[in-house]
Amino acid sequence: MRRKWLAIALAVVCIFGQARAAITPTRLFVFTRIDDFTPFVGENANPRLRGEIRSSMPIVKMEAVLYDLRLLCELGRYVWEPEEGEETRFLQLEGVRRHLLGWDYPGEKRLVITIETGGETRTIFDREFYRSGNCAAPRNISDQCEYLSSEPDERIWYDNDARTKWQPQSAEDLLTVRLPEGVEAEGIQIFWSEAPTAARISFFAADGAPLGETARGGEIFTPVIDWIAIPEGARSLEIRAEGCLIEEAQVYERGWVAPMVQKWRETSEKWDLMIVSTHEDDEHIFFGGVIPMTVAQGREVGLVYMVNCGERRYKEALTGLWSAGMSNYPEFIGLGDGMPEDPTEGKWGGREHYVGLLVEQIRKHRPEVVLTHDFEGEYGHNQHIATAYAVADAVQAAADPERYPESAARYGTWRANKLYIHLWRDNEIDFDWEEPIPGFGGLNGYDISRRAYDKHRSQQKFVPYNMGLGSDNSRFGLYFSAVGPDEEHNDLFEHIE
Repeated sequence: MRRKWLAIALAVVCIFGQARAAITPTRLFVFTRIDDFTPFVGENANPRLRGEIRSSMPIVKMEAVLYDLRLLCELGRYVWEPEEGEETRFLQLEGVRRHLLGWDYPGEKRLVITIETGGETRTIFDREFYRSGNCAAPRNISDQCEYLSSEPDERIWYDNDARTKWQPQSAEDLLTVRLPEGVEAEGIQIFWSEAPTAARISFFAADGAPLGETARGGEIFTPVIDWIAIPEGARSLEIRAEGCLIEEAQVYERGWVAPMVQKWRETSEKWDLMIVSTHEDDEHIFFGGVIPMTVAQGREVGLVYMVNCGERRYKEALTGLWSAGMSNYPEFIGLGDGMPEDPTEGKWGGREHYVGLLVEQIRKHRPEVVLTHDFEGEYGHNQHIATAYAVADAVQAAADPERYPESAARYGTWRANKLYIHLWRDNEIDFDWEEPIPGFGGLNGYDISRRAYDKHRSQQKFVPYNMGLGSDNSRFGLYFSAVGPDEEHNDLFEHIE
């Protein structure tokens, strides 16, 4: 009898379990494996994408969309759907590569892949990548505007060519920009040949009523790649800039400003990290992913350039830094370039002079951590060597009120907590630049620094990007510390609150 009741109980359990299974939907599992993806594509290379998708339920649709992050548009779309009566739970991604990744013009792109299965749509891939080369200007409405000035060729304002410039001949010689009908503008990006001494931009409504103005130059923070917001309701604007050279004046539609459009802010008074780079591009070649890594941590990053490499490289430096995630405007000390026998004299004005310039920057921005070049100049570059020794001296001098008393009186003294030297072999940090950095669309530190260096187009024929030109750009040593030695060896700010 006992066995009979046990059998009945088991039968009830089985029936209940089957009924429950019948009314409970199958849980959806989707597995995506990426075997190969190219986040940085060279000018003569082809993008790569290999991988597979597996689903616990039949896949009814896969859709891949390629976006251009400069032009803010969709470049292409690839849709896969099964044939009638076909059922599959497995797909290769080769079709996406063949149909979408053959676009050969440079710039920042984004690839998004979704699948539909079991009544759900899931994003299984969302990554950015970059194709090297001379990038097109971000999308704008400049060619729809009307320009009135002494310059007869309107294309000068949006031809993306720094060689075409306009210089007003008098205070009455101004540039008037009339916006297209029915279009609201968010701002205008002005490319000055150099920081203006004095300029004024005025805004007007459709009936000519003034809507305000903004001044540029002089004591007012004005980057050479300058973003100026346009008030709502403005239908025209006037630029008065006697004595200033303007290369471009690109107008952007409200709500359609690409992330590549540079909106620099005046460099903050207090920096967490100060990077001292000899030339305009060294920060990407020799310091790898330090900039984007620190920006992603929410810290204030500031950069000091020792050498003035000329107008073109000045703008390339800004574009490269913006690409690496910086919005703090860099400091340009402006020493002479070249490789003299002794860089400490002549073009650099003597050691006491340029160490004093660095001391002033340290006292002005009060960095917690300072980072700079190898004492051996990475590949023996004498200006890199001079920079490294000058920074080491300046970090100590900045804390001494008797050294360089003029900047001490202006800013006070400052003791940085740490100084890291590239390739220094004591208390080393070795970063993994292959790890993706948050906030950069899946790109890692290596790819971000390569992308940033690619903005230095004038240098590509001389120095293609290399991981530190033979000297590892992921290795740094703690040369000085006021907070004790590193223990974890993975954080520039270890022991700093």
